[in-house]
Amino acid sequence: MKLSESSLQKLLDNALVGVYQASLQGSILYINGAMAKIFEFESPEEMSSGSMLERYRYQKDRERLLDALKEDGKVTNFELEMVTKTGKSKYAVLNAILDGDVVSGMVMDINELKESERELRRVQEDLEKRVDERTRELVKTQEQLKRTVDNLMANRKRFRSLASQHVLTEERNRRRFAVYLHDNISQSLAVVKMKLESLRESVSHPKIASSLKDINEMVKSTIKGVRSVTVDLSPPVLYELGLEPAIEWAMEQFSRQHGMDCSFIKDGKSKPLDHDVRILLFQSVRELLMNVAKHAKAQKVVIRSLRKGSSIWISVEDNGIGFKPSRDDTAIVVTSGFGFFSIRERLRTIGGSMEIESRPGKGSKVTLIAPLRDTGKDIEEVNNGH
Repeated sequence: MKLSESSLQKLLDNALVGVYQASLQGSILYINGAMAKIFEFESPEEMSSGSMLERYRYQKDRERLLDALKEDGKVTNFELEMVTKTGKSKYAVLNAILDGDVVSGMVMDINELKESERELRRVQEDLEKRVDERTRELVKTQEQLKRTVDNLMANRKRFRSLASQHVLTEERNRRRFAVYLHDNISQSLAVVKMKLESLRESVSHPKIASSLKDINEMVKSTIKGVRSVTVDLSPPVLYELGLEPAIEWAMEQFSRQHGMDCSFIKDGKSKPLDHDVRILLFQSVRELLMNVAKHAKAQKVVIRSLRKGSSIWISVEDNGIGFKPSRDDTAIVVTSGFGFFSIRERLRTIGGSMEIESRPGKGSKVTLIAPLRDTGKDIEEVNNGH
């Protein structure tokens, strides 16, 4: 069914897109209302009085359009910038065919689309700028964080070293003072005791002899006290017999002082240790025992000393109230006191570690792990723990 000419004309006049016919020279043969509106004319008649050549913003766009029409006889979605009656730029898409020297086509106003594209580009550029700024900030923050972490790690390493050196220095001072007490004070008191005994035997006056006896007993008590302090300061057994006998001695002392049931289990294997490692482990075991006495409310303590591969494992286990351990060192400090944290850091300086197993109401078990001395052979040593 064919449309009548009047119906077709009515359809073109009321179309929502611009429709036009013009000669190659620019004379306007026909435009509809939408075309006139696009270019801001009051009516098609007003726009028809001018030339299509006036509507091109750039002459090169018209030349490209004509070249395409002459080559293919038509153009599709040809985008160009045009000019309205008031001189404003108007972006449009043109579809046209060439018939002889007459161009017939449709024009769509894409100004809003272009503005949306420009706004999108602005938003995208702004977003990229913000992302770039944020990225730089994050990189800067990351660098600052890395420096902070590096500083913390360096400080932690220094703390470990200082903690270890503190224990060793303290032990050397204890040892030096203990030797001084033994070699000087104890010996001097022993000489005084001998002379008092000799003097008492040579005195015939009963009251003087009685006074000398009392003084002699006081000296004997002082000698006993000095020896006790000497042993407590730096147990000779640690240096003369080794770590395990020293731990056993410390455990017996602990049991007598606190009335607690204590037992020591060892596997009988050789455990050669460097001097510093032996001291750190012994002091750590004593600290763990004191921690049990202060906080655990336990009745029983079991200490185990085992060899596993090239490491020594020493555990201190109690049946006390227990606690909730944490992998975070700070939490350990808050929950269990500075001792655990200090022990862990000291062990790390010698390549060791500490494991904590505990539950509220179920007691606790703390295991110290340290490397054995590499002797190059696995033999039973005479002094276990040296």
